[in-house]
Amino acid sequence: MGRYERNEVLPSIEIARKIGDILDVSLDYLTGKTDVEMDKTTRKRIIEVSNTKLALRCRINIIELIFQD
Repeated sequence: MGRYERNEVLPSIEIARKIGDILDVSLDYLTGKTDVEMDKTTRKRIIEVSNTKLALRCRINIIELIFQD
């Protein structure tokens, strides 16, 4: 871990993912891309909402196609 902290080596994506899981932070937070720390429950809920919005948009598109004419 010290070699990572001193930037002597970089972890593989698999190792970085495991570190993030252990620390319960996202890879974005771990790499400094964002300063917002989210727990797994919050991340999971955001993904669920995003998927729900996408599914709803698909259904609306299908309905629009049915009634098109």
